[in-house]
Amino acid sequence: MTNTVLIESFIEDAKENSDFARNQFGTLHENAFNWRVKPDEWSIAQCIQHITMVATHWVRQFEKISKKKLLEAPNEKFSMGILSRYLLKVITPQVKIKLRSPSSFEPHHLVSGRACMEEFYEVQERMISYAEKFYGIHLSEVKMVPPQFSLVHVNAGEALILYNNHVRRHLIQATNIKEHLLFPFKK
Repeated sequence: MTNTVLIESFIEDAKENSDFARNQFGTLHENAFNWRVKPDEWSIAQCIQHITMVATHWVRQFEKISKKKLLEAPNEKFSMGILSRYLLKVITPQVKIKLRSPSSFEPHHLVSGRACMEEFYEVQERMISYAEKFYGIHLSEVKMVPPQFSLVHVNAGEALILYNNHVRRHLIQATNIKEHLLFPFKK
């Protein structure tokens, strides 16, 4: 895969994720956002808030990329490390392994659904904006720290892929809540 293909794919997927969220949750009643299947499971709002919290982590990582790096002539070849390949097998849209979220990324119990959605759309746009700046960098050479693993590094391209997989994972989780048999806010 090339850097250009990866970036274009990321942008397209990020836009699709935003559209999906808007279609699935845009017209929900405010009370619907905080309904839970079980007391120890997340609500729709918590899923969305968690996505935003993780995205904010990535945005901070992207902000650390120097302007000099952003202006370098790109190397079109993108390569992925062994750790990232493993993480992509774990952080899949369809849950194969249930992971515990680090406490710093645990969402609050009662959250404004509308505010969550607005923050989600805003952070999606910021992620797209950063991805558009990445056409000029060597994605494989820029290292950053993923949210759950402070002792390991992934490259910028891997971060984009991991982020979109993570977003899809939690949008599916939120959709499953909305489609649950006992969900009291069906139209």
